[in-house]
This record gives sequence, structure tokens and C-alpha cells, in this order.
Amino acid sequence: VQTCALPISRTSELFAYLKYENHEPDARRALARRRVLEDALDAALVSERSGRVIGSGLGVTHSYVVFALDRVARSIDLVREVTAKVGLHRTPSSIEFCDAPLAAAV
Repeated sequence: VQTCALPISRTSELFAYLKYENHEPDARRALARRRVLEDALDAALVSERSGRVIGSGLGVTHSYVVFALDRVARSIDLVREVTAKVGLHRTPSSIEFCDAPLAAAV
């Protein structure tokens, strides 16, 4: 994944994404699972005023949920809590930042 060190926003939010392994052979089920996850993540982030889900992707072996985050530390905690609730904690996953300095620090 290529990162960018240039500011993307004027409102100081940070952009990140959750990447997780997708073991579902049926694309429709994989998409449905990701949508449930997206909705749960967005609801948690919005309720805490920590961020929003702004996009997503479905690849051959991985799925992605993209965020705009305001309160980064709280947002990461929320993502971990939600992924555990939906059973994703048993699946290899990571949170990646789209900003070069943060990507290098994580």
C-alpha cells in the first residue's frame, strides 16, 4: 500500500483502514459480512464522535473498511471492541494508516 505524506484534509482527521483476511468463498456472503461490520463500526465511531466509515473494499483474500478518524486512540479501541463482538478477533487483521509518518510509526 502506498502512503502519502501530504495533508489530505483541512479538518485534521486521519485516514486509516482495517484490513482483514477473508476466508469466505462465497462473494455474496463475504460482502454481507463486511456490510454488517461496516455498519457496526460506523455506529460505534459516530456515537463516540470519533470518526466515520468512509469506504470499503472486497478483494480475493482480504476485505477492507476505510475510516476518517478524529480521536485516533479512542477510534482504535472502538474498532478493536467491535471486531471482537462480531468475531473478527479470530481472523488475522490490522489497522493501517494512510499517512506516511503514522504508517511508519505503527
